[in-house]
Amino acid sequence: IIEDIPSMPIALQVIEVRQEKKYCTHCSKVVTASSELALPKTAMWLNTTIKSVYMCVNLCLPYTRITSYLNTFFGQKVSTAGLASHMVMVAKIMKSVYEEILEDVKLGQRIHADESGWRVNGKLWWLWVFGNVDSAFYTIDNSRGSDVVKKILGEVFGGVLVIDGWKAYLFLICKKQSCMAHLLRKIRKFHFAF
Repeated sequence: IIEDIPSMPIALQVIEVRQEKKYCTHCSKVVTASSELALPKTAMWLNTTIKSVYMCVNLCLPYTRITSYLNTFFGQKVSTAGLASHMVMVAKIMKSVYEEILEDVKLGQRIHADESGWRVNGKLWWLWVFGNVDSAFYTIDNSRGSDVVKKILGEVFGGVLVIDGWKAYLFLICKKQSCMAHLLRKIRKFHFAF
């Protein structure tokens, strides 16, 4: 058995969608029928949206690379500005899901938390993650301080917080556990010191 992906470029599908517009006499607005093939007021189909979000979020590709990929392999011409505004629209649509994930993380009996450097316009910001067995919540902030932890988890947490020992987490009222990797590293340092 030999598996392969389809040869490139894959032909771009262009489908005409006719949407009726009606004038509402009650609210005096023009109402347009919605389509299930694309997000409202866009010409970007759902498959393109899903692929673009995947490349942006999971693969951390910049908009320039995503637009180049869409153009090279699918002949789809999307500007970086158009893609950026599309991503903002997707983010607004997904805001309630984002908030649900945070609530799910907060309900966990054990949360693992960490932060890592993240570049935003060439400047150092921080990618924070808070996760339990079922969910992970990510946020990017220009601060690496306790204000971010306070904003995400509050001041009191009923479960166990697993951390690497960074001081930003120490103010939080909860049981704390050092992560195993950092604990082993400290043990090795202690062992080699004697």
